[in-house]
Parts: sequence; C-alpha cells; structure tokens
Amino acid sequence: MAPTGQYDPSRLVNQSSTRWAFKTELGLSHRRSHWILDTYGGVWFFTTNPDYLAYNPIFSPHRSNTLSQNPVGAFEGHLSYDVKHNPRFWFSLDGNFWYGGSTSLNGKENFKTLQENSRVGFTASVPITRHQSPKFSLATGTT
Repeated sequence: MAPTGQYDPSRLVNQSSTRWAFKTELGLSHRRSHWILDTYGGVWFFTTNPDYLAYNPIFSPHRSNTLSQNPVGAFEGHLSYDVKHNPRFWFSLDGNFWYGGSTSLNGKENFKTLQENSRVGFTASVPITRHQSPKFSLATGTT
C-alpha cells in the first residue's frame, strides 16, 4: 500500500499515511469431491513514519519523532462446499487470525499496542442468473 492523502504531522489521527505497507502471502487450496479447503498465511511489513507528531505542542516545536511498527502475521482459512448440481452455488466456513504490530516511538517499544484479533464466519453464494450471484456473509469477532 502506497502512502496516500495529505498527511498532517501535528495530528494524532490522520486520513492518510507517510509510510508504505507490504504484504507477503502464501496460499494453498485442495479440492476433494465437492469440498474445498483454502488456507493463506502472510505477513504485513511497514516502513517507519519519520514525521510522527512533528509539530505537536506536547513535544518541543519542530522536533521529529519516528514511529515504527513491527510486522503483523495473518492466517486465513475457508472450508467450502460446492452444491452438486450447480458449482456456483456454494457455502463456506471462514476464519482468520492476526497477531503482532506493536509500535515503537523513537526506538522505545509500546507493548500495549500489540494487536491480536480473530474472526469466524459463514458465507454463501447463491446464483441468480448465469452472470450474477450475490454473496451473503455472517461473521463475528472471537478475540
């Protein structure tokens, strides 16, 4: 992800970013009859923000602060079933897990910013026409 938008270093919350984010991912898919197992594992990497709160009155004026973030690991899995008479009609049980991403300000790590989250859910794809099939999803957080 490229840094986009207009970043304001004097604000704690921004609609934009001054850093790049990269995600490496490896996936595996296995089919047995009408059942499909898809799994993905990946890691997000982030570049540092060298202008974090650079003009904030809490810090001395025009002082540069460097904010960095540790990588975030992610795992996702889907167990799907293709309905026998129409392969575009399917159901799946879905789940994911994320962990990591603690941040450091000027080299001092804040362990309270460690992220951990997971979700489980259910998805169904129901064909309406040859070219249209809406998906319905239901998910909830577990952590």
